[in-house]
Amino acid sequence: MECIASGILLPDGPGVHDPCEREPTDTLSVITGQQAEAITQNAQHALRLLAFGQLYKVLNMNPLPPTKPSHRLSGSDKKGTCRKRQHEDEHTNDRQLFKKMKCNLMGVLDSKMMDPNHPMNALMRLNQVHPGLHYKLLSQSGPVHTPVFTMSVDVQGTVHEASGCSKKTAKLKVALKVLQALGYPAGFEVDLDSLSADERSDSEGRNHRSERNDRMSTSSRSNSVTSTDTCESRIPGPLLTPGGKNPVMELNEKRRGLKYELLSETGGSYDKRFIIEVEVDKQKFRGSGPNKKAAKASAALAALKRLFSDSKDPHNKTRGPRTPVGGQTSLSAHP
Repeated sequence: MECIASGILLPDGPGVHDPCEREPTDTLSVITGQQAEAITQNAQHALRLLAFGQLYKVLNMNPLPPTKPSHRLSGSDKKGTCRKRQHEDEHTNDRQLFKKMKCNLMGVLDSKMMDPNHPMNALMRLNQVHPGLHYKLLSQSGPVHTPVFTMSVDVQGTVHEASGCSKKTAKLKVALKVLQALGYPAGFEVDLDSLSADERSDSEGRNHRSERNDRMSTSSRSNSVTSTDTCESRIPGPLLTPGGKNPVMELNEKRRGLKYELLSETGGSYDKRFIIEVEVDKQKFRGSGPNKKAAKASAALAALKRLFSDSKDPHNKTRGPRTPVGGQTSLSAHP
């Protein structure tokens, strides 16, 4: 009822989906906006009645008879047609009941606060000593599968910081650090371990999935391109010529008007592979990369190494005869 009263059925709310359907199915498509608004208002009204102890109105039932014998007014007849409690007695009993419930609740909370085995002892103890503390997220670093959060809190002008694999763990660690600085006994490590067990298991699961994706990425990369292109694609950063220039720009200076053709695009969203081919002097060169720009640079670099590397490297001058300027090399076309 609280969920419905919060507005999940309204048009701008999150809605309700059927978990038994394979495809996402909106179960609220059969009701109109007016009906959704009426249901939401009825739920809010029912919650207000519950808050004032009028559950019988929500269930459309008669109120239960009082457990204590009611006092009769002096003007009532012998049959008891007018049975009412006196106004003063009613409020007095309610106040006494409220005080008793409050004392019992405070006793339970105090016992949990002082229990060293309570799972939230560190945060609750610090909140008991210094209520109203504000925890701030300073930074978030590390990869997506193993993030590191740094939280801080200001206690009496002193800022304490701590890091953890989640915001909750970092918050617990900084609370533990403050308690130790205030001189409280260090008996909260067990609570911290029990609360951060879920975060560590989630982190290990993310690490396992990341390692599996890396292995799949490496195997698919080795099967989709040649050995030369694979070595070049594994080099981090942009591909550059030995002179430190962009391969596409340097090849364009030597042969203008070249056309790069996209041959294939493989892989999933986490490991895209593009293969681009360029024809230079009737020879075709291919390059691959995680994006079109990298594949284009790889193809241009392969053409530069094959056709123009002997012009700058003195060890490559004996590879074959060169034609005059403007001519073509005598090398056979690349398959």
